[in-house]
Amino acid sequence: MEKNFLSLLNNLLYSYSTLLFIRSKSTGFVLLLITCLNLNLAVTGILSWAIAIFFAHLISIKKEDKIHIIYTYNALIVGFSIGFLFKITFLSILLTIGTSILTVLISYTLFSLLSKTIRLPVLNSPFFIVSTIIYLASTRYSSLFVDSFYLHE
Repeated sequence: MEKNFLSLLNNLLYSYSTLLFIRSKSTGFVLLLITCLNLNLAVTGILSWAIAIFFAHLISIKKEDKIHIIYTYNALIVGFSIGFLFKITFLSILLTIGTSILTVLISYTLFSLLSKTIRLPVLNSPFFIVSTIIYLASTRYSSLFVDSFYLHE
């Protein structure tokens, strides 16, 4: 049990450090602390990361696969984008779960297409695709917005 927890914690810290293209637990820890300054970002980011790990395990993606790093940090930053836009409610948590799963699927698909056929890196493409969908759809979810980030008109 303790070994699994440490493995997950290391994975989370490496996912954070990968945002800066560095593979360092200490950098990941500093970035984790910084995101904890904004509770919405921290909660939705970590939730999105955890759902991505769980879903990838369900569809039999192994930790040793190259795609593992790609979908974990993309899910993390998709969670950040949801946390930036929406306050934490039941609906935003459902949205986070759905977009985490979508991020894993898009990451896996793009990795299969790009890296194996034309040898291009995936990088943040899944984040860009999923976040664009979220931002375009967000006009319909005005009751979920984080009020403190926006000026009142």
